[in-house]
Amino acid sequence: LNSFNTDFDSLLQKSMSKAINDVKEKRDERFLKVIKVKNVTEKIDMLIVTAYYLSEFERLDRFTLKLVNAKLMENMDEIVDSSVLQDAINQGLVECLPNYTNIPSATEYRLTEAGEEVFLNGRKNG
Repeated sequence: LNSFNTDFDSLLQKSMSKAINDVKEKRDERFLKVIKVKNVTEKIDMLIVTAYYLSEFERLDRFTLKLVNAKLMENMDEIVDSSVLQDAINQGLVECLPNYTNIPSATEYRLTEAGEEVFLNGRKNG
């Protein structure tokens, strides 16, 4: 059994270091360019830009917070939490779609016209 554990440990180590390398190679240059062009620094802008990117470039008509965070994590080591999402909803930039699954993490959202406007023209400060 001991040799099994050693083998397992070394396999785990290998797979973990491979995963780290895979993540670096998985960076989405086009996404990073959009983030850079939009000069994104605030979490709410990260959310808007990522949501817009998913809809325009990846042809998704809706998104989950998990999907947005996977994109951000992969490319920028950033995540947005539900309070940022709630903020965007309160500002009318994002709308919550009906959740027929009753799985909370599967709640789906989409950008509103106002949200797309923010992506295209930036957020009005104040």
